[in-house]
Amino acid sequence: MTDPAGILADLEKHWWLYASMPLIAATIGYVTKLVAVEMMFKPIDFKGRRPFLGWQGIIPRFAGRMAAIACDTLTAKLLSPQDLFDRLDPDRMVRELEEPLTLAIEKITEEVAARTQPELWSSLPAAAKRQVLRQVRHEAPRVVAEIMDQVRENVESVFDFKEMVVTSLVGEKSTLNKMFREAGHRVFRFIVRFGAPSGFAIGLIQAAAWALFREPWIMPLFGVFTG
Repeated sequence: MTDPAGILADLEKHWWLYASMPLIAATIGYVTKLVAVEMMFKPIDFKGRRPFLGWQGIIPRFAGRMAAIACDTLTAKLLSPQDLFDRLDPDRMVRELEEPLTLAIEKITEEVAARTQPELWSSLPAAAKRQVLRQVRHEAPRVVAEIMDQVRENVESVFDFKEMVVTSLVGEKSTLNKMFREAGHRVFRFIVRFGAPSGFAIGLIQAAAWALFREPWIMPLFGVFTG
């Protein structure tokens, strides 16, 4: 350990070295926290050579687990499947389903008719078949609306809400990233900003340790600790 006079003399002679320690440590603290937060989200797809030489963001890598956590939080604290379904506009659902239903209706009608009344359907003239199809198309919006009402009464037995959410978010990892970024932006911002003052404090301790002991291991040790 150096005597106080020697410490003061070295501090005066190498003041720039002591001043740089907390400043560099603060920079390292800020940058490492920023990189750590970004590595939670990026890259969305694995970059590098599997299995170990590369990286994929933590949230995209465990997209299924993260989506399940988000879904459980949503349904337990914010919104139930029934509440979500109640917010759907029945008229809009009818409009959205009308086009694909119309495209499939001819095939569905012919299959049902061929199974239930095969002889009758095959003997009908083409004009009569077209009339039947037109009637089915006309009734389709009303049938969709009725189905929506029935589903609304017991939505959880019809839809596996968690499976739908997880499947959708696993396929759209960028959306999953956006959800977690927006939900945790205050925490992530605090973590990044806290990196600078925490690194500065560690740098002050490093400067004091160097002044007292002058041991070569102090620099790499505090570098690892700061990181």
